[in-house]
Amino acid sequence: MEKNRFSKPVAFNNTVEKDILILNHIRTKKNFSGYVKQLILSDIENNPTNTPLTNKPLSASERLQQLKKRPN
Repeated sequence: MEKNRFSKPVAFNNTVEKDILILNHIRTKKNFSGYVKQLILSDIENNPTNTPLTNKPLSASERLQQLKKRPN
């Protein structure tokens, strides 16, 4: 794997009904990675305030401000 690439594993439990539904759906996808990226980008577009604009780690006060903004 390239040094600029990394993976984020996703675990599924084949005894949980929702996970089985997901597994059956993703088996129809040829490019799981591309599919997941497309879903994440769609989520970002639909919820832009939940997405940091940079990779810079947030300070403690910035994290606290984000937590205060979250709906209960």
